[in-house]
Amino acid sequence: MSLGLAHVRGLRVLIAVVAAIGAVYAVSTVPGVRSRPGFRVEVDGFLQGAGYALMSAALVWRAATVREGRWLWGLVAAAVTARTLGFVVFWTFVRTAVPQPYPSAADALFVGSALLFLAALVVRGARRRRALPRLLLLDGAVAALGVGGVTVAVVDMAVRPLGAPGTPPHAVAVNLAYPVLDVAMLAVVAAMVAAGLRARPADLLLLAGVVLSAVVDVTYLVMLAAGVWRPGNPVGALLYLATALVVLAAWTVPEPAAGPAEPERSAVTRSITAPGLAWTAVLATVCLVGLVVLTPFDHPSAPGVALLGLGIVVAMVRTLQTLRDGQRESDDQVSFSAEERERFVALVEASDDFIAIADLDGRLLYLNPAGRTMTGLGSDDDVRRLDHRSFRPDHVLAGGGPAAMEQLRAVGHQEWSTWLRHQDGGDDVPVLSHSFVMRSPVTGEPLALGSIQRDVTDLTQAREDLRRLAETRQVLLTRLVEAQEDERSRIAADVHDDSVQALAAVQLRLSLLERQLGDSLDDAQRRDLGRMHESLAGATARLRHLLFDLESPARRTDLVTALREAAAYVLDGTGIAWSVVGDPDSGLSDGARVTAYRVAKEALVNTRRHSGAASVAVEVAREDHGVRVSVLDDGRGLRAADLERRPGHLGLASMHDRAVVAGGRLDVGPGPHGGTLLEVWLPTVPAEARVAD
Repeated sequence: MSLGLAHVRGLRVLIAVVAAIGAVYAVSTVPGVRSRPGFRVEVDGFLQGAGYALMSAALVWRAATVREGRWLWGLVAAAVTARTLGFVVFWTFVRTAVPQPYPSAADALFVGSALLFLAALVVRGARRRRALPRLLLLDGAVAALGVGGVTVAVVDMAVRPLGAPGTPPHAVAVNLAYPVLDVAMLAVVAAMVAAGLRARPADLLLLAGVVLSAVVDVTYLVMLAAGVWRPGNPVGALLYLATALVVLAAWTVPEPAAGPAEPERSAVTRSITAPGLAWTAVLATVCLVGLVVLTPFDHPSAPGVALLGLGIVVAMVRTLQTLRDGQRESDDQVSFSAEERERFVALVEASDDFIAIADLDGRLLYLNPAGRTMTGLGSDDDVRRLDHRSFRPDHVLAGGGPAAMEQLRAVGHQEWSTWLRHQDGGDDVPVLSHSFVMRSPVTGEPLALGSIQRDVTDLTQAREDLRRLAETRQVLLTRLVEAQEDERSRIAADVHDDSVQALAAVQLRLSLLERQLGDSLDDAQRRDLGRMHESLAGATARLRHLLFDLESPARRTDLVTALREAAAYVLDGTGIAWSVVGDPDSGLSDGARVTAYRVAKEALVNTRRHSGAASVAVEVAREDHGVRVSVLDDGRGLRAADLERRPGHLGLASMHDRAVVAGGRLDVGPGPHGGTLLEVWLPTVPAEARVAD
């Protein structure tokens, strides 16, 4: 429940008034301030009574509005209210009675106030108790017994005169009730503190107020037993301060935040908060010192001695329990360590990999059976005479083996492909090595060096086979392309030297015939001759286009230049803007360069014939150990007919086949902003190098 602005202002005024009353009253109790000692109605009565009444009202108000710990603050409000009523009853009735009754109704209210305070402390401690491990509870018990024993001993010897012979039983009972309740409150507070109470400001203020109240009560009894008690002394100001601390505690309780409540910590989390024996030793020492101090007295307090002795017994139980738990934990750790070692040995010795452990200088400490077999060592050979250099061939050491060890110690781990020396002169073993620094799980400091190395002989052989296959395929591809291009060149030469020349001769003779006949030709004959000229010119143009298709400029120049020639031949005069960009030094073999050229040229032809594009861009770029040639237009995109194989045309399927045979790939799809994007990628390095990378 949030407070309105008016309530906040009223609370501030109330606190200011209570503080002012307390200050005035405290000053009045300073020796020498009052003109005469003893009870003064205007100060000890009205002023102090008004302050207690206001504090009681503030606590009742808070108990009615607080949402967290309402039971706790309700008990505190009831305790302060009982104390206030006791003060009013004493000032109004008991003080003026002749003779003054003892015990009186005021004493009943004061005792009730102490009981309510004790109940509030028990409620607060019970909320904490469920979250405490057993050892902390024992610490709390030792603290309670120690503080209780010392307090009982002091109070018992101080108030014995109040229970002298002839004192009425009910007076003796009240005389004992005060110290017993005070001792109980101090014991509960000591137990809560010893048990590791994570107190908020409200808890600290409440405990301080209760402890100060108990101290005031004990001081009152001691002064009363000694016959030196007088009203209006500083002890009354301390009681007023103690009550004010309790009121302030209630008003510092934070309101719970909106949202789901924080989940309670698990038992595992709670159990790890138990402390060691240092705090227990301090508490046991307090009990022991208390017994030593009480022993010389003629009539020491029997209850005090009993409580202190019991405190020592509980401290011993707590110590034995701690040692027992420590022994159990140690046994569990030893058992766990043995199981972990057994699992480690089983795992390492069952592995087919070379697994070794060396000291920080590289001298071997352990090598598993697979590592011994891999390097030609017997099961009885002492590996501690070897170091990391013993397992590296000369060519590895010459290539930087010592530097690799320094890098391992500096970086903490290292992965590389290397070789293992066979100790009996056998073939060196190719391995993939993963070495690392082993560190202490406690301190994090380096302990040793570890290395796991896998035999990759089969993988190396497979790579070598793949490399030879790639080389063979490249040779075959080059020969195939050369054969195709040679055949194309032969056909082109034959067409140029035979068919094109024959058509040119026919067209020349037809022109001569037309001039010879001259005016003897009628209109129909002239039209026939014109159509014959057109047919011969068209046939010649088609043959010249065939010659361009048959010849490949990529055999005599770089790929970018060849593609520019193709784009100019295919697209000039069509209204389609074009561009060819890229690095002329593509690094492709002759066969792959011709393949890339023919696929890209066919894509340009398809763009001219089918796309309806206004522009087309060709790019040649190195990519992923190869060359990517992309053809991007802004036309209508792909159609179903474009995917079909047609006689006389490569088609996308045939273009794809060309790329795959050359060891590459072909991707066709929509462009980033429409149109069509065709990309062909061909390798510039052997396949085995790409696999290793």
